[in-house]
Amino acid sequence: MTKPFRTNELLLKVKNFAKLKKNHRNNPIISDINEQISNLDYDYQLSLEFISLVDKLVISSTQITIKQIVKLLKTNSSKLDIIVKKYHKTTPVKYILTRKLLRADLMIRNSNISIIKIAEECGFQTVTYFCTAYKRHYGKTPLKARKLF
Repeated sequence: MTKPFRTNELLLKVKNFAKLKKNHRNNPIISDINEQISNLDYDYQLSLEFISLVDKLVISSTQITIKQIVKLLKTNSSKLDIIVKKYHKTTPVKYILTRKLLRADLMIRNSNISIIKIAEECGFQTVTYFCTAYKRHYGKTPLKARKLF
């Protein structure tokens, strides 16, 4: 529209815009987009809940299964798998292992606690598995890592 506005023309444009907006509110494409946005919000929220839960479990050195995590998050394992892969580019099991190893690495670098005790406090069932996983992840054994610091 160009200035000066004609009142009749302005009112007609406003009515047409209101009609257009009303028609698109019930449009299946717009509804689908709104649903997708809602799903993204849910997925992201679930991802944050998963991270928070895993961190609490790692800090408390609680042994827990994916099945128990799924139950606590009120979702299913397929959905959790999809969300963790989407936001963290890994599986839930590998994500948990990575968080445990990160905590263990911090403890190795910043304390004199024995490797056995660190493995136990980080939720590893055996020291052998801990050492193997640590070496696979960091490229050196926990003892060699400790000597570097």
